[in-house]
Amino acid sequence: MKKLLVYLKDYKKESILGPLFKLLEASFELLVPLVVTKIIDVGIATGDVHYIVRMVLLMVGLALIGLICSITAQYFAAKAAVGFAAGLKSALFRHIQSLSYSEMDHLGTASLITRMTSDAIGGEKPVGLCGSGLIDLVAELLRAGLLEENGILHSGQERSDTFMLVPPQETVFAQCEQNMSEDAQSEKTECLQRNEKNGSGQSRFENDCGVYLTQKDIGEVQLAKAAIAAGIQLLLKKRSIEESQIQTVYLAGGFGNYMSAENAARIGLIPESFVKKVQCVGNIAGEGAKIALLNKNERHEIENAVRNMEFLELAACPEFQDCFVDELGFER
Repeated sequence: MKKLLVYLKDYKKESILGPLFKLLEASFELLVPLVVTKIIDVGIATGDVHYIVRMVLLMVGLALIGLICSITAQYFAAKAAVGFAAGLKSALFRHIQSLSYSEMDHLGTASLITRMTSDAIGGEKPVGLCGSGLIDLVAELLRAGLLEENGILHSGQERSDTFMLVPPQETVFAQCEQNMSEDAQSEKTECLQRNEKNGSGQSRFENDCGVYLTQKDIGEVQLAKAAIAAGIQLLLKKRSIEESQIQTVYLAGGFGNYMSAENAARIGLIPESFVKKVQCVGNIAGEGAKIALLNKNERHEIENAVRNMEFLELAACPEFQDCFVDELGFER
């Protein structure tokens, strides 16, 4: 408990005022039934209309004061909670950065991700998008009409072919701006390289030039998702089955574990009919390797499964090129 309280030291005022205002709210709410009792026992019993009106106004006043206290308590509590969480995650992030490679391997990537999952890890400055985040962003741009189904980006910002997620810091951006090319991707790369080489003592994980999604990034998403989507269609054709006959779709690995099936379908990565059939199974390759090492019977079963597998060489399929081109767009 003492270790956790350290992260509240900058929010002592909020930590005290939050519960205090909550206590005041409860006190004012407890007074309301007493006022109602007075109205019944005195006002109504004696027929004193003026007394009843005064008590009703008092009751309304108590309710309003209680509401104000409630809002104030929520404000201070939220401020303290957010500050506490940010401080705790920052400390955890710094601790993870100090771990050796063997310690990281022992904890496992999935475990570290679970401990640090947030919109920006450890409260640090955002440095980019993860794979699942990129899929979510592209899907939302399509829904918002900022990205055409043919892949053309219209960000509505200063540069229509670049979508800025996190703006750059003006001081660092000004230092980089002198030698930047017109291409947004080059701007980002040059600025990041300059930050990495400076002697200001900045962390190598910081990115003062902001986070961007460029037209080139969109094109790379299209190429990657088209290859996967084409592979799915060719596998179905190879087995002579329809999408509706697929009962379960397993998504493995860290990428698949955090990917939104709805957004993956929106960009055309997987068929729409697969969305409700998706099961995220995490690092099953690693789990399978453990099972194979610890259980002979399971290992023999795995070996039999491997012998019965068929390999589909997509590049050797005559239909692959046409199927790949058909899947390049974001049409639903």
